Amino acid sequence: MMHRDIENNEAGIFNRCFGSRAGRIVEIGCGNGRLTCHLEKHAESVLGLDPCEADLDQARQCVGTAVQLAVGSGEAIPLENGACGAVVFTLSLHHQDSARALKEAARTLNAKERILVIEPKANTLGANLFAVIDDESHRYVIAEAAIQDSGLKVVDYGDVLIHWTFEDYNEMVEYIFGYYGLNPDPERESAMAALTGARKNDIPLIVEDETRFWLLEP
Repeated sequence: MMHRDIENNEAGIFNRCFGSRAGRIVEIGCGNGRLTCHLEKHAESVLGLDPCEADLDQARQCVGTAVQLAVGSGEAIPLENGACGAVVFTLSLHHQDSARALKEAARTLNAKERILVIEPKANTLGANLFAVIDDESHRYVIAEAAIQDSGLKVVDYGDVLIHWTFEDYNEMVEYIFGYYGLNPDPERESAMAALTGARKNDIPLIVEDETRFWLLEP
């Protein structure tokens, strides 16, 4: 069975950035709650926003009572000015108008609180395998430029190594195509095989990936 980041290295970013409780945290792009269940340990309450109701239904099965979930995005956070202690973009800034979302996040912060942005990195094996179907690397560039142009101060920054663990190569192919609601096709599967190379026959098959984070404050 596929596991992403079984070592919980991404969740370790929360330990580094939110050592103590941060009051109310807004998570943008909470998805199925994979990281929300770790984030809630660092907050009195969490508002998780995601555009996909089906993912939110999955998240409801794993989060605690301090977590509220709603359909939404970072472009229009349903909170008043200064209403939260932190905003977290969980692999989601590149999926929206990045500059607008950062301004909206800053609007909702209490004084001297922070924004955490976690984004995928391009050109890792994991990113390249998914890019066979949907290459998002240009969106990562736009999101990073928005961070640099936001006027927000970078107070911490780093890269985190994660692993995707698949039972075998076939499970990897089926998972990646299934993620996009597609059936495998020979041309793109051949491209994945070329990227995987000699490890194609590994059992389990472990694929390296990385995420990058920025901790920002006004």
